[in-house]
Amino acid sequence: YRAGSFGNKQALQLGGKYINAFTIKNLDLQLEYNVIRPFTYTNYDSVTNNTHYNQPLAHPLGASVKEVILLASYQPLPKLYLIAKIIAYKQGLDSAGFNMGGNIFRSYDSRIRDNGYFIGTGIPVHSTTAALNISYELFENGFIDFNATHRSYNVSGKPNTSSLFYSFGFRLNIQRREFNF
Repeated sequence: YRAGSFGNKQALQLGGKYINAFTIKNLDLQLEYNVIRPFTYTNYDSVTNNTHYNQPLAHPLGASVKEVILLASYQPLPKLYLIAKIIAYKQGLDSAGFNMGGNIFRSYDSRIRDNGYFIGTGIPVHSTTAALNISYELFENGFIDFNATHRSYNVSGKPNTSSLFYSFGFRLNIQRREFNF
């Protein structure tokens, strides 16, 4: 074990949920923290890395990531549901010619050195996604939904990108599903 070695393949996930937070009925808070070192989930051959059908099995961002997820859900009235979410991460991306351990589909044999790899090594990326969902139950299993999502994605050396999405919908006998990852 050597600090910064490509062979230090660890990941850590910590999280917790606080039901009826601060003694407020129907206020639930959730926090998750993920840390993944460079080259974690990679192998010398892309066929034997930790993927299935070319999709990462462990984390959708791959490796060389620090991520925080905050989720708050609140039901202030019997038919009103509020959900707020923030997902923020910092990642080190590989450049076209240099394998810095961020892309789990590249062989770890193509690395440029054995040591000096820390979380975020490579091209720095900072991303934040904030979302708000408001649902109101008009009648049994009939909901009106409003969603707003803001995402910023900043890659070092490139213009910052930011987008804002709104949606409005009606659900009848359909459960609200979240596909964040």
